[in-house]
Amino acid sequence: MTGDGPRITGVDGGAGGIRVVVDDVQMLGVLCRAVGADLDELGVAGALAGAGLAVDATAVLSPATALAAAAALQRSLIGPFSPLVVAGGARVVGNALVTAASGYDLAEVANTALWDARDAAGVVLAVEGVVRDPVGTTRSVGEAYLTESLRAGEPLSPREAADRWASEHAGELEHRINGAAALAAPVVAADRLAQGEEVLGEHAQLSPVAVVAHAAAPLWVDGEPVLAAAGPVSVGPAPGRTADVVRGLAETNAREDGTIAVRRITSRQDGTDRQAVLVDIPGTDAWSLPGEETDQVRDLGGNVGLMGGDATAYARGVEAAVVAAGVPKDVPIALAGHSQGGMAAVVAADRLRSQGYRVTHVLAVASPIANLRQPRGVTTLALDGDRDVVTKLDGRANGDRARRVTVRFDSGLAGTGPNHDLRTYARAADEVDELAATDPSLARVVSEMRAVGVLTEDGAAASMETTHVRITADRRW
Repeated sequence: MTGDGPRITGVDGGAGGIRVVVDDVQMLGVLCRAVGADLDELGVAGALAGAGLAVDATAVLSPATALAAAAALQRSLIGPFSPLVVAGGARVVGNALVTAASGYDLAEVANTALWDARDAAGVVLAVEGVVRDPVGTTRSVGEAYLTESLRAGEPLSPREAADRWASEHAGELEHRINGAAALAAPVVAADRLAQGEEVLGEHAQLSPVAVVAHAAAPLWVDGEPVLAAAGPVSVGPAPGRTADVVRGLAETNAREDGTIAVRRITSRQDGTDRQAVLVDIPGTDAWSLPGEETDQVRDLGGNVGLMGGDATAYARGVEAAVVAAGVPKDVPIALAGHSQGGMAAVVAADRLRSQGYRVTHVLAVASPIANLRQPRGVTTLALDGDRDVVTKLDGRANGDRARRVTVRFDSGLAGTGPNHDLRTYARAADEVDELAATDPSLARVVSEMRAVGVLTEDGAAASMETTHVRITADRRW
C-alpha cells in the first residue's frame, strides 16, 4: 500500500488528555482538604465563641445592641458560611475529589491487568490453533503471502511478504508480544526474586516486557562508554520546527556508527541572547547476538537493556557527552532520539536531571518507550507510526500521561524499513507542526520548546553550533 503522505490518527496525553484533568482533580481535592484543616487550626470558630461570651458580658450596658450582635455572631458561628461549615464542606469536597481521582487510577490498573490477561490468552489460543490444525495454519500463511504479493503488484520473496505483512499487522503483533511476555514474566520475576536480584531496571515501570527484557539483558556485555571527537565544530541555522529537529537527527544518523551531536542554540529574545542545547541521539547500528563483543554501543543488547529500564553504556555515554561539553546546569536541554536513541534519551534525561541539569524536553522518534518512567520535570513528545513494528516492541501504547504526548500516524507505506525510516518520521513531523496550531496538547509542547529556546521563532536571529561525538563501548572488563 502506498499513500500521499502520513496521516495523523491520534494524539494522546498532554494538555488535551484525560490524565492531566485527573491530576488537576486530585490536586484540587488535596487543596480543599488543606483549606478545611487550616480553618480548623486557626480556631476561628473558637474565637467567635469567645466573642459571643464578651457580648454577653456587656449586655447590661446596651441590651438591644448586645442582642443584635449576638444574633450576628450566631449566624457567623452556625450559619451556612460559618468557618465550621466551610471547613467541613471543604474536607468533604476534598475527600470526594481525591477518591474520584484514585478511582480513575484503580481503573487504569484494572484495565492494564485485563489487557495483559487478554493478550496472554490470545497467544495461548494462537499456539493451540497451530498445534490443532497445522494444515489450516499453512493455508493461512499461503493466503497471507498471496495477499501481500497482490498488493505489491508483483511476486514477492517469503521474506519480503513477511516484512510487508508485519507492517500491516503491527498492532496485532504488539498484542502478541505483550501476551508472550505476560506468560513468561511471572516465572522470570519469581526466579530473579529467589536469587535476590531486581525484577526491573531502575528506569522502568512494571510491565511484562520490561521484566523479561531486564532478565535477558545480561546475555550481552554492556561495557563502559568511551567518548571521542568526531569532526570539526560546524555552525548552521537553528531549528524552528519539530520537523527541523527530526531532519537534523537524520543527518546525524547518517554519520559514523555511534555518533551523536551536541548542538548549542543561540537566539535573541527581548534584546538579549539566550542559550539552549539540543542533543541528537540516533538508533541501532548493529544487531550483535549474545557473545559477539564489539565496540558498537548501539547494538541489540543495548535495545534489550533499555527496554528493561537499564542505564546502558549508550545512555550513560549521552549523559557523559553533555557533561563533557561543559553545558551550564541552568541552560535548557532537549534530547532527540530515534528508535534505541529515543529510549536512551529518556534514561539520559532522568540521569541528567538527578545531577541538576535543566533537561526540559525529550523528542522520542519511533521509540518503544511505554515501559520507561517519565523523568520528573521533563515533557516528552513521542512520534509513533501505526505501521512501525519497532514502536510496538514494548507491548503496549504510551497511554495518556500529563507530560508525555504521543502522536500516532499512518504512513500509508508497506514494509518495516520504510515505516521506521527517519525520512518517514520527518514527513510526519511536518504534519505535527501543522496540527500544533489547533491541538491543545501539541500547542503546549511546541510553545514550551519555543519558550526555552530549543525551537526558534520565524525570522528570529538565531544560530546553532554543532559538535559531533562518537560513543563506543569498552567491553574488556
